[in-house]
Amino acid sequence: MPGYELLQVMPVLRNRVMEILLHRNPDMVICTHSLPCSIMASLQSDHPDLPPVAAVATDFMVHPYWPIKKVKGFVVACDEARERLIERGGSGDRIRVLGIPIDPAAENLSIRERSDDIKRDTRFSINVLILAGGKRLAPYVATWPKTKNLMDMAMQLPAGRVHWNVVCGIPSAFSRLLTEFMKGREDVTLYEYVTDFMELLSRQDFVITKPGGLILAEAMALGIPAILVSQGSGQEAANSNIILSHRCGVLAESEKEVLAYLQDVLDYPYIAADAKRAALTFGKPSAARQAAAWFLQGMP
Repeated sequence: MPGYELLQVMPVLRNRVMEILLHRNPDMVICTHSLPCSIMASLQSDHPDLPPVAAVATDFMVHPYWPIKKVKGFVVACDEARERLIERGGSGDRIRVLGIPIDPAAENLSIRERSDDIKRDTRFSINVLILAGGKRLAPYVATWPKTKNLMDMAMQLPAGRVHWNVVCGIPSAFSRLLTEFMKGREDVTLYEYVTDFMELLSRQDFVITKPGGLILAEAMALGIPAILVSQGSGQEAANSNIILSHRCGVLAESEKEVLAYLQDVLDYPYIAADAKRAALTFGKPSAARQAAAWFLQGMP
């Protein structure tokens, strides 16, 4: 916290924010990260004529770095986050549980999901999306070797039951390695950079990912349960706890646990049905539209 407080008052950051405000002359400033929000709140103490500040948390829980004073409106993902802000002194009428804003296409796709009008690959019992990380140093499925190992071990499952969709992101040595390794596998489809991710996500039964706020918000909005490959730390740990407590996903910290869970899903279909129902109930596909409407009304 002392280091964070130092960042808030650094002249180079405060001056840059003031430059942007003078150049853009906004009627409102909406912050999706705590640091610019804290800088804006601090500046308002010295410049009361600055435009009002709104905050939008992009994780499921709000950490203590988010400012409370000088923030006119706060959009959060769930009731637990609202309660945390109120405990810290926030005013309940200035906090709305609207969800994490995601691609507005989620609204139409969610309606299709609820009507079961999704074009799935019916050759397989379940479709699973793996976010494997692309050029990242810490890929989504923990490490590249773990992704490769999971695909290798997946052959232990009954043939024709699981279709694996692996997203590698921007072309990399890892995507080339997987392409060679998976050659001839009918149960695996590899993707590099996906331009219509929400459409791809909507066709899945599960997503294997690390507990990032945005991907989990997208999955929940479409009713896609998550298989979390690590609990993470900090905000990711909080995201994990929220998803697990709402029964929208499971934590599987090894490839063996992932396959064991999916085998249970194949043996007992109600497991997937219950998780999907929980995700749809918890998800907020209209978060972006509702947040924008609230801000445009001037809040609260």
